[in-house]
Amino acid sequence: MMNFSWVSAGVYSACSQPIYDVAFVGDVVDERGEHCLSVANITSSLVLDVKYVPAEYKICIAGTEWRANEVERIAQTFPAKNILFDATTLDFPDLLLIIKGYLKGGEKDVKFHFLYAEPLTYNSAAKMEGRHEFKLSDSYAVDYFPIPGFIHLQTNPNNVGSVTVFVGFEGARLQNLIADSEPEISKRINVVFGIPPFNTEWETHSLMQNATVLQDEQIDEVLYAGANNPYSCYEIISMLYQARAGNTSFEIAPLGTKPAAIAAALFAAETSGVSVRYDYPKRSKGRSSGVGKVHVFTAWRES
Repeated sequence: MMNFSWVSAGVYSACSQPIYDVAFVGDVVDERGEHCLSVANITSSLVLDVKYVPAEYKICIAGTEWRANEVERIAQTFPAKNILFDATTLDFPDLLLIIKGYLKGGEKDVKFHFLYAEPLTYNSAAKMEGRHEFKLSDSYAVDYFPIPGFIHLQTNPNNVGSVTVFVGFEGARLQNLIADSEPEISKRINVVFGIPPFNTEWETHSLMQNATVLQDEQIDEVLYAGANNPYSCYEIISMLYQARAGNTSFEIAPLGTKPAAIAAALFAAETSGVSVRYDYPKRSKGRSSGVGKVHVFTAWRES
């Protein structure tokens, strides 16, 4: 079980010494990514680039590769107690595997800090006419690439598994996930919308983009958790996990906001038997404009 705290980011330019032992960062595609990268450089003793290669099941950090089943070596290579994740630029598998590595091979009192900048606005693609349509990703993985260590199959076909899907503005992602699910296994699908949203009325974009799927598919339950609140998302996951029947399979698909992905990564990394499903979107350059609210979410495991 994780503890959480949440503060708006302060002014870091006046820092006289680093706050964090190490910072993990990803590729920058917009202004808020540039902002968060500058914050990471100011506040951290060591800044490391991260890239997960799904087809090879490897995570690459500062030029060194590790297989997904040996992530504890990350903590041994970069020992730290206060770790900063630039959640604005990192992808879900990056967060999941590094957190798992430090929980398995790091300090007992390690703290995870997640820097996240909301966008002022998302940019609509030129060819998209609908006011609820946004091109946030250039592509998704064509094949299914499971993440080693987070694959737990339903052994009894008579049991009903549970899938918790966090959704955002890209309705095709939920549709694809349902289409790609194992047809021979019964699954209870719970869909979580980011409400309250980052900005007033943004929930309409998500609801409209996923409306067809909600009408046409067998969705068992629709729930709501704050779009910028990883604690709220974590509570939803924990509730659904505890409510599942017996030892049935439990799967998380973080297809929505990054705070939801943070919650999913934390829960899956610390909880045995949790599966994850991800479609590896390639984020579009200039997908958002401006830098909105900036947050630092902190999580640590109860001793």
